[in-house]
Amino acid sequence: MRRNLVCLPIPFAVLICCLVANAKAPVARLISPPGAVVSTDLSPSQLESQIARLAADGVPAIRARFDRCLIERQRGKYDWQKTDVLARAAAKHRLALVVTLTGTPPWASWGSKGLKDDVRKRRVPADWTCYRAYVKAAALRYRKQVRGWQVWEQPNLPTFRGTQGDYLLLLTNTSQAVRAVDPKARIILSEPGGVDLGFVRRIAGGSARKAFNAIALYPGELPPAALIRPLRVLRERVLGGSPIALYVASWPALSQDGSATAYGCAVATALGVETAFVDQGASGNAALPASLRRASYLGAVSLAPEVPTLLLEDSNHQHTLMALTDRNEDKIALSAPDCAGERGVICLNLEPKTAAQVRVTDVDGKAIAATHSAQDDAYAPRHGGLLVTDLPTDSFTQDISPTPEPPCDRALARAEEVRISFGRDSKESGIYNEALRARSGGAVEAMTWRNRPCVCTRMSPDINQTNPWIYLDVGDCYAFYLEGKVPVEVVVEVAEVDSPESAGFNLCYDSVTGYRFSDWQWVNAGKGWHKYRFTLNDASFANRAGYDLRINAAGSKEDIKVASVTIRKLT
Repeated sequence: MRRNLVCLPIPFAVLICCLVANAKAPVARLISPPGAVVSTDLSPSQLESQIARLAADGVPAIRARFDRCLIERQRGKYDWQKTDVLARAAAKHRLALVVTLTGTPPWASWGSKGLKDDVRKRRVPADWTCYRAYVKAAALRYRKQVRGWQVWEQPNLPTFRGTQGDYLLLLTNTSQAVRAVDPKARIILSEPGGVDLGFVRRIAGGSARKAFNAIALYPGELPPAALIRPLRVLRERVLGGSPIALYVASWPALSQDGSATAYGCAVATALGVETAFVDQGASGNAALPASLRRASYLGAVSLAPEVPTLLLEDSNHQHTLMALTDRNEDKIALSAPDCAGERGVICLNLEPKTAAQVRVTDVDGKAIAATHSAQDDAYAPRHGGLLVTDLPTDSFTQDISPTPEPPCDRALARAEEVRISFGRDSKESGIYNEALRARSGGAVEAMTWRNRPCVCTRMSPDINQTNPWIYLDVGDCYAFYLEGKVPVEVVVEVAEVDSPESAGFNLCYDSVTGYRFSDWQWVNAGKGWHKYRFTLNDASFANRAGYDLRINAAGSKEDIKVASVTIRKLT
């Protein structure tokens, strides 16, 4: 999700309904602190010490993997020593415990005996009766301590070696075994990663719908602001408003910095996520900063469509705005009545009098210094957001939305097509690549070829060095979760090559059935440039894992050079 940002003249004096006659009062919800993922690989004393430290930090819940490979090394013989220590420590410190059931012992795995053990551990069981006996034994032992039973850890490569049908068998057999012990147990569906709305839709709309009553999400590197749209679509369109509990099972983007954790937890609270777990909780990132530990979420306010803005209230009933962005290069101006859309600057449009009274800080309360912009002093958000504090409560008059609107460039929403022109300074108009070049296999080279700026793949025999992919993210305001209802045309402009069938490519794109490949396209022989057209009738473009499609040159005999990509919806 990337945008060219514009500014709208919305006065700040139209903000909060709670102080206006006949307005609907907001319902305050405490910002839920992050949970922590803990490992049972530690010694009993280390595990006890870690959980005690997490509890002291205010962590409300922990998630732990119960690996059958370690628990049932021999058929029917269970070793609960480490899981007992974990469950006792969680109960002692009053932490909710979510268990992820994962792993298949090689002796119990389905498939060829010639497979390596490391592969067999990631496959489904061969004997479902034996598997249900193991799950039932775990449920009997820990039903009083466990809040939810998650089925596998992110069922996708490399953690899972099976099909969606295999995962459905895991889900239904786990649900049957646990509910034989506890009919009201929470069974948690695990999505493959990147908030895969298509995967959830296919399972929620099938025969296994009653096998689960909660979902575990894996946003990956998505920043907090970029999670708003997929979570709203999940709630409103995929699940149809059904009251299914949501967890964020792992969110690496939050583990890198405590500030990002704070913004992520605020967004999760706003969108009804029960707990967001972080993998680095033991290192101290599982605690909310002091400024937010007793803060409540009141609702979302609309100051600028590009910036989701949450209204918070601290324990002293002081109001704070949390403004979020999904681009590190964005700057936010507080008051700019004449702002005409300076590139990269977003105007919150506070009234000048109000803007003069507030403070702009990060989540730790440290002041953020203003930098001069063409229109007004502006502030560079840190780790995806900033706080506007010391707000005068008597100036609030606008209704508050229960949930934030996703950031959206209105001009992009009305565009007939979107385009990217590659080069050392790519022109990204609704299609984005530069921020994705750090991804594995996507470090393409910007260059000039035949007097045209372009990017070139860099393939190598070394699998760790090859870069055959050009990742593309289509602006969500233009196309998001199409469900195959709107055909899409993709036009790729490629430099011709010296010899026929020496270079080629296809598209790997997010479809209604998951990622799939278009037909292979050989590049014409010649000395010019040629545009190749692909029609995708089943595109989803749900921003899974942060991108929608990629140009794939793996399998080409030589690198390809791409000057531009244009995408349009065919209505």
